[in-house]
Amino acid sequence: MNNQLLFTPGPVPLPPEVLAAGANVEVYHQSDAFGGFVQELSEQLQHVMLASSPVLMMSGSAMTGIDACAASLQREHDFVLVLHHGRFGERVRDIASLYSDNVTCVSAPWGETIGVDAVEEACASLPRLDVVWCVHSETSTGVSLDLAAIASVVRRYHPEALVCVDAVTSVAIQELRTAEWGLDAVVTGIQKGLCCSPGIAVVALSERARKKAGTSRGRYTLDLHRVDANLQSHRMTWTPPTSLMAQLSASLELIRNRGLEAVWQHHERLYRDVRAQAEERGFSVWGASTSRGVLVLAHPRGEHIRRELEHSHNIIVANGQDQMAGKVVRFGLCGSYSLERYSILFDAIDNILSN
Repeated sequence: MNNQLLFTPGPVPLPPEVLAAGANVEVYHQSDAFGGFVQELSEQLQHVMLASSPVLMMSGSAMTGIDACAASLQREHDFVLVLHHGRFGERVRDIASLYSDNVTCVSAPWGETIGVDAVEEACASLPRLDVVWCVHSETSTGVSLDLAAIASVVRRYHPEALVCVDAVTSVAIQELRTAEWGLDAVVTGIQKGLCCSPGIAVVALSERARKKAGTSRGRYTLDLHRVDANLQSHRMTWTPPTSLMAQLSASLELIRNRGLEAVWQHHERLYRDVRAQAEERGFSVWGASTSRGVLVLAHPRGEHIRRELEHSHNIIVANGQDQMAGKVVRFGLCGSYSLERYSILFDAIDNILSN
């Protein structure tokens, strides 16, 4: 398979340091040295996610982490509220519905956000609420939610409800403060803002989420209590993806050296610069466009441009998903993308538009 030049929301191009870190890893995962590495990695993730305690890691995609949270934190008769405004929110709805039989949804059309008023109305109408799910930044639509305000509303009406978040396209991309905002489960993967190859689910839990996970029964690979208990002993629950963990360590060091707020600011600047250059070439922003991890754009020749980029320039930009396929293109902005790299994409687009 030939390498392609990626401009997708994820996976993202790997920085040289990250690529090198994962290329030559020979380590025994039961050794004391590896145990210390697990502890260090978990604490580094805690700092990036601004969580209250060390963060869990599981082999698998972010959806593995979301499934594990639903399995460990929901009960059959729990009352669950799911906020969804795109493809991945719909997936969260489907996963939550596997574990609880009282699921209420608040949705918005693709491209729109879910306002705090709609969340407040739902919270006020529910006599009981145990778990709330939402997607912070929706990869399919390029729309993020006001997560801090939503969590505050939930706390006002249902102080004991667990607030669970798909943060796949927001961790190390735009502002997210797990502990300060009172979030109970925050899940991400490592292939976007964390600049690694896919394959590790990352889960930050609050103390009360940890306690509820401890009462879970009938799970094995999705049992977060088991994963957490092993982490306390500086061990992974199952054979870990050691090469990916080495990549993650290198990426987290890059983020730490740059500074988390500087990383957020970089994505803000990149979003504005790429948007301006796209609009100069006849693209229009589709939807509310509040995510800083992905920019969704429409163009009269959008599908032609996307296909020509792939077939004539070996450049990949993402198609629209589901009902938006062929109608929009999605430019990835997260992780290692830079304006210098985007100059290659815009040069190719100029070539296509001139023919």
